[in-house]
Amino acid sequence: MSNNERSLTEEHILEFQDAFHEFDPDRTGHVATKELGNLLRYIGINPTKEELQDLTIQIDPLSSGHLTLPDLLDMMSNIIMERNYDAQIEDAFRCFDKSGQGIIARQELHAIFENMGEKLNEDEIEDLLNEADVDGEGVISYSDFCAIKTSH
Repeated sequence: MSNNERSLTEEHILEFQDAFHEFDPDRTGHVATKELGNLLRYIGINPTKEELQDLTIQIDPLSSGHLTLPDLLDMMSNIIMERNYDAQIEDAFRCFDKSGQGIIARQELHAIFENMGEKLNEDEIEDLLNEADVDGEGVISYSDFCAIKTSH
């Protein structure tokens, strides 16, 4: 990802640069990948072991054992974009959750899918609803909705 594709504010960049330098006190331009977990926690992100493994593979696919500041900025840009996307999905779900109970009626979600910009045929809509309505109660919970969002 090039610099102009990053979705980071100047404030974010400065924050991540300062954090990077905390783990690169000699200013070599490299931080050991084994320090990635500590670096992320310093920034305020607490990844699970699995997330840390995935991030390490993404940031250091050739297993060089180190990451650079551009690597960190690219990774943080992706993390921020993903968090923003998840928040938008949650906000959209809440708009249709009229009762505020964290559920949407199956029929209502069907209507939403019918009116989406990307047209789905009736079978595709029913497949998504069947996948989301795992207990068959006719309502889709936010967590079930997120599960189908991430599987497609």
